[in-house]
Amino acid sequence: MGRAALWALACSLRGEGEEITLFAASRSAVELGYILRHVPGYEFSMSTFEARLRFQKTVYLLQAFGINRGYDFSWYLRGPHCSLAAHDGYGLRGVYDLIPDRGPPFKSARANEAFKKFCHFVYGKEIDELEIAASLHYLKRSEQWDDERVKKAVEDKQDRFTRKMVDREWDDMEANGLV
Repeated sequence: MGRAALWALACSLRGEGEEITLFAASRSAVELGYILRHVPGYEFSMSTFEARLRFQKTVYLLQAFGINRGYDFSWYLRGPHCSLAAHDGYGLRGVYDLIPDRGPPFKSARANEAFKKFCHFVYGKEIDELEIAASLHYLKRSEQWDDERVKKAVEDKQDRFTRKMVDREWDDMEANGLV
């Protein structure tokens, strides 16, 4: 959705005599917002650290399932992080609720199938589970480590992560062909 379309949408939603506030949302941010509006159970927010962490891991995992949005993630304290994704997330504040959620999120059947698998994978996961899954995937893809070393690195990353939690996410990732 381009700026003109977003402007038209904002104009159609405002009441008579109301001011329109324009938000600086990039095209990539609005496109990402359109995709996220289709994720069952996902509630967009950037207002807390936990919400921003959930956003980062959700976007990372979206790309892990083959829905490449062009974000380049690097390793950070809480796993994969992308400054551009964070920027787009902040840009979505104020416009996210204006983005329609009608129709399939993608034109291609292959992309819609990958998206369906992604939604099934992330549905109902807690923030720790998303962090573990994204971290496992990132380290497996970016480092030349064996599976055991990847699992141990993620387990040791946070005191509250247990081997059982890591193994559960690993098994889920393996079942989905991500590790």
